[in-house]
Amino acid sequence: WKGRLVFKSTRSKYKKVDSGGRYRNNIGKRIIHNTQWIKDYKFIITFENCSYPGYCTEKIGTGFKANTIPIYWGDPRVSENYNDKSFINCNNYSDFDKAIEQIIELDNNDDKYKQMLVEPWLINNKIPYELSDENYIKRFNTILHEVRCKNSV
Repeated sequence: WKGRLVFKSTRSKYKKVDSGGRYRNNIGKRIIHNTQWIKDYKFIITFENCSYPGYCTEKIGTGFKANTIPIYWGDPRVSENYNDKSFINCNNYSDFDKAIEQIIELDNNDDKYKQMLVEPWLINNKIPYELSDENYIKRFNTILHEVRCKNSV
């Protein structure tokens, strides 16, 4: 949370940051399904709750699906699966001010913004095994099997 607050307050010095969540909501209503809501924005802040290798949730994908640029912080290995040219990876900057400089540059340069927007989201434009349906089904079946075994004892 602390990183999100620091980032939002710093970003707000440049432009107003709309927040549709429970915390610091400034739009008058809570947004539950945000893909439709954010489609009119150029950027979305997609910060994880913590930074841990391999912990990358659906947040980054929300921005991609809405055709907006995710501003991501969290998994230090996120660029192993996602193309760094398709989003702002705050992990690549020494501090949030440097990331915000990049955001301001993209916001003021339509050509650079559009170039980032059309970049493929995934490395080599290919779904890695870790993000594949096959992997999720395998993991789900493993969990289901463990639950069945515990309940049958």
